[in-house]
Amino acid sequence: AANLLVSSLGNLLGGHITDVLGARKTMILSLAWRAGITLLLALAIMANAAASLTATLFFTATFVGHIMAPAADTYIAQRFNFTERSNVFSVMRVGVNAGWALGPVAGGFFANSLGFGNLFAITGVLTTINVWLLSRYLPQETARPQEKPSRNQLTISIKAWLNTMRLAHWRFFMQVNFLAAIAYSQMFTMLSLYLSRYKNEDAALIGLLFGWNGVLVVATQIRMTRLIKKAALTTVCAAGLAFYVIGYSVLASFS
Repeated sequence: AANLLVSSLGNLLGGHITDVLGARKTMILSLAWRAGITLLLALAIMANAAASLTATLFFTATFVGHIMAPAADTYIAQRFNFTERSNVFSVMRVGVNAGWALGPVAGGFFANSLGFGNLFAITGVLTTINVWLLSRYLPQETARPQEKPSRNQLTISIKAWLNTMRLAHWRFFMQVNFLAAIAYSQMFTMLSLYLSRYKNEDAALIGLLFGWNGVLVVATQIRMTRLIKKAALTTVCAAGLAFYVIGYSVLASFS
């Protein structure tokens, strides 16, 4: 629960930093910070450090990592027009879930064979490579000198956040998303605990399960985007929530 709260704060701050530094620079810095903190986390685990220190490093890595999310979305929105964005975001989701397909499987294997300390060390190295790839190959943003950030940008951001909450339809949208996120997070927290604690499954099998989840998204995301291209976004969101209900109900019947 604390990790999800830290994630939300990272997203919130990420939007502000993106306004100040730009999307490209924010993505690179976020990944660089996360790489360094992940390597420190690996050292803490190898040294059998106190749980409080390990948790602090983990939360910090989560926080700086989620600063990247608003920057990535902004970068895409700036480079593609409205009619292209659905397809582009779908392709990005395929990439993210391809990582979800491979990452948990590899993570479960390495956790069992090499230990968690080495697993996080490998993660830190891979993240460092990602920083280099972004800084070398990601195109620069289109210069927009007329939108240079003000010295009072943080104050402007806070006022913008508060102003959005005055809109009734936006508050409703936030509430629905909040409730959906509570349900969604159980798949990756409570299900993992259930499988390990009550079903005595090891990390490799749990990783394989989440990897299969990523494979399904990779296999269906673009096709589904094409099928729902002309549907109202609100209808699509409602249908997605309905599938959550069906999926959790099926899972509950087997638990």
